Formats: sequence, structure tokens, C-alpha cells
Amino acid sequence: MPNPQIVSNDAELLSALKHANGGETILLEGGSRYSLDLKHVSFASNVTVKSLSSNDQAVFTDVKLDHVANLRLDGVTFDSHGDKRPDWQPDLFVEDSRNISVVNSTMKGDASAFNNGKVHVATDGVRVSGTNGFTFENNEVSNYNFGIKVTVSDNVTIAGNDVHHMQADGMQFADVDKIVVDGNQIHDFLGSLFSINHNDMIQFFTSHTTSASDGITIRNNVLDSGDGHWTQGIFMGNELGIAYRGVLIENNTVFNNSFHGITVGEADGVVIRNNSVLLNEETPRTEFRNDNIYISIKPGSRDVVVENNIAGKLDIHSPASVHDNLTVDYRNPNAQNYYAKVLDLAGQTDDSHVAGIKLSSQSDLVRELLGAGPLGSSLTRQGSGPSEPPATTPTKPEPTNPVQTGTGGNDRLFGTGGDDAVRAGAGHDLVDGGAGDDKLYGDAGSDHLRGGNGDDSLFGGDGADMLWGGAGNDRLDGGAGRDNYYGGDGLDVFVLVKGEIADDRIHGYEPGRDRIVLSGFGDDASVSLAGRGVYAVHEGQDTAQFRVVGYSGETDGWLVG
Repeated sequence: MPNPQIVSNDAELLSALKHANGGETILLEGGSRYSLDLKHVSFASNVTVKSLSSNDQAVFTDVKLDHVANLRLDGVTFDSHGDKRPDWQPDLFVEDSRNISVVNSTMKGDASAFNNGKVHVATDGVRVSGTNGFTFENNEVSNYNFGIKVTVSDNVTIAGNDVHHMQADGMQFADVDKIVVDGNQIHDFLGSLFSINHNDMIQFFTSHTTSASDGITIRNNVLDSGDGHWTQGIFMGNELGIAYRGVLIENNTVFNNSFHGITVGEADGVVIRNNSVLLNEETPRTEFRNDNIYISIKPGSRDVVVENNIAGKLDIHSPASVHDNLTVDYRNPNAQNYYAKVLDLAGQTDDSHVAGIKLSSQSDLVRELLGAGPLGSSLTRQGSGPSEPPATTPTKPEPTNPVQTGTGGNDRLFGTGGDDAVRAGAGHDLVDGGAGDDKLYGDAGSDHLRGGNGDDSLFGGDGADMLWGGAGNDRLDGGAGRDNYYGGDGLDVFVLVKGEIADDRIHGYEPGRDRIVLSGFGDDASVSLAGRGVYAVHEGQDTAQFRVVGYSGETDGWLVG
């Protein structure tokens, strides 16, 4: 592998790229502002452009890539403040290219206020068109008009990003095939008037295209209006009536004040499962009245499954298999499914984040999800959209103390209030220990584990898991896969094991209180800060990275070995 080349200005960077063949690393000195306009350059393998020092990241005012192949930008900052260029030009523009990656970077525009038509409107962050192979991962994107736009492209991954303070949409896609949107935190938008833009956190559309997107996976994302303006959540409009194909929406949390929680237009092959779609009534809603937050399937869809979701309402207008969903009432305190009865809000604070809100194991209605039979229209044990026979309801075990096991499917398992051991087995499962000192095992699949009160031990197993310790002194071990850890109150231990670290994220880490344990490493292993909130574990020639969200400090007290 060629030795890294250090550059300090635009001319040196462009020259280094023009002379690269593939496999090179180009290191950017800090202290300069770079602008890159690269055209018709194809490398045999990845060429990496990254900052020389993670403590002094190189700053790009803009990057334009046209007919470029196999380029990776790693650990840089985009900041176009004061840069003079056309309003339509985003900070990152990728066109007609192949295998482009942007990772571990920070992008910040100059949006500062709600767009009422009288304020400065920022430029867009990212625009990608006509590209096969685009990865955008572990970046922070904030204060733009539109965050990320991708059109007429294939093999796209948008994963593990923190997207916030947008004036318009967070992510926007049209005519994109084989796309994965996974594990992103999208929250706290500045917003705009509905007459200017109906803001979406994740939007797909078909207008101005000839083909709808195909092979869509949206999973493990948290979409939270927070202290910002209301937005639509996941919105797949279908303006031309061209059916989307192969849509999977799973394990997402939507917390907002719009009836469009998850909305899918005409589509062929839709699975919506294991999502929590909840109403955030603290988010102001001034432009028109909103009665609830929905999961909606528009007319004209085929082969639809809606299962194991929590939502304000279900609005299904196509033939569908609809089962094991819970709808939540926000208006009638006497209703059996009133939100305060079925959601466990004890101990919730602004810092606990919406993803920590869980179902109450004390609710009779919630317990019916485990198999005791229907208790009214708020609990959809089984059902259908128009003209489709009811789906068969899978059998789920009754809670037992101290051990529960899953079925091998997608289960929702609840502890008994004592010291429980719950092993979910295969499938994408939700496990809630409730009170007591519990041991929860997600096993295979992308699982949600919630410890609740008590000193709990959570083991994610294989898959992209989300672990919430809750109150008490908890131990969280995500296992293999890209996992998200949320400690909560108490003295928590976050365990990451050698060979299983895959860009995991630790949320709410409190230095001096919580501990991070890096297990299975030898005496020569070390930890260093690799970027904003990104830490690297080095052992010999091997390096693994994980992220501690909101923290870039010292590693004192962390245990390596």
C-alpha cells in the first residue's frame, strides 16, 4: 500500500488525486479551507481523503464529484459559511459516479430560523444523482434547508447519521433502487410554513421521475420532533401512481405531531412491522388541526403486511394482513388504550429521548398482546384491509417467572415484575423486563431490549439491536451487529467485545458515573479519539470504531482487556 501523502491546499489535493491509481490515502492538513471539483477520474480501488489530525479536521467549503469512481471522504468538516456560489449548489454534489463514501464527518449549514418566507434560506447539504454505490455513514448534518437528496441512483446506504435543525426535509429520495436507511437520529427541525414546504424527516416521491424506487429498507431510525417544529415522519408519496416495490419499514420510532407518522402510497410488497409511532403533543401544531398520528397505506397497494406496531391509528386502504398492532388514544382518559395507561412514562425526562418510552407491563391491554384474546378495537390481534382474509395469529407464550422464551418469530415479551430471565430467540423482538433485576437476551435478529426499573443485564446477540437500561445500575452488551446503547439513570456499564464492534453507538454516557468496557483485547490495545464522538480501538494492525454520542472527552476509567 502506498505511503500516505500529506497536502495543504487545493492544488496539492487535486494533483494528488490526479496521480492516484487506487489504494492511496491522502491526508489533509488543518488550518486551510479546501474546495474540490473532480471530474472524470476512476480509481481501481478506494482512494481515501481524510484529515491529518482528528483534533484539527480539514474544512471543505464544497465538494463536486462528476464521473468519479472509488473515492472515500473520511473525518472531514463541510462548512460553506461565507462562500460565494449559486444558491442551488449544495456543499456536497455527487453526479454520475460510482462507489463514493462519506463517513465520520460533520456538515453544518447556516440555517438559523423557521422559514416563514422572510428569513435567510440555507443551501442544501448533500445532493446525489445518477450514482451507483453511495455510502453516507456516521456523519452529523445540521442547519441546512434540505439535508440529503438522492435521485436516480442505486445501491445507497444512509446509516448512523445525526440529522437536525433542517428548514425543509431531512432526507429525500426519488427513483433510488436498493437503498438502506438505517440507524439514523433525525430530530429538532427548524421547519417552514406548510405553504413553502410540507416538511418530512424521510421522504420518497415519484414526481419528475419515470420509475419508482425499488428495494427500500428503512429501519432502526429515531425520528423525534423534540423541541423543534412538527414534521411528517416517513412519507412515501406517489404523485404519478408508479408503484414502489419491495418496501420494508421496521424497528423505527416516530415521535411527532403530524398525522403522517408512516405513510406509504401505492406500492407492491410492503412490510411495516415493530414500529412505535407516537404523538408528541408538546410539539406546536398551529397551521391545521391534527387528531392523531397514523400508520397509513394508500389505495392501490398489494402484498401488504402491517404487524406488531404501536400507533395512534391505523389507516389501511389496500388489501393487507394486519395483526398484533396496538393503537393509542390521546384524547379520552377513560379509554382502555389511553396513552398514559399503555405507555410507561415513569421517570421520563428530556434527556431520556423518545426511544426510551416503552409499553407498560401493568396494562391489561398490553398484556393482551401476549395472547389472552382481543379487548376491543384498540388492539388489532388480526385483521385486514379491504378484500383480504384475516391473517393467522401466531401463538406467543404466557409470561412465567423466572424464564420466558420467544417463539422464533417476531415476539413482544414482558417481565412479570420480579427478577426475570427472558430469551427472545430468533426474530426481531421487543423484550421489556419491567421491574426487578432482569436478564434479557435478544439472540438473533434486530431486537429492542428494555430493562425498566432495577439492576438489569441486557445482551443483544446478533443483529442491529437497541438496548435501553432504564433506571438502575445496568450492564448493556450489544453483541454482534451495529447496536445502539441507552443507559438511563444509574451507574451503567457499556460492554463492547472484540470482533463484535461494528460502529456501535453509546447514548447518554456520563463520565465519572458510567463505564465503558472494551472486552477481549490484549495488553497492547489502546483507545484514541478518531473524530467527533468517534473512538478507535487499536490492537496490532486491527482497528475497530464505535461512537459515544455527545462526548469527545478523555477515556479515563474505561477498561480495555
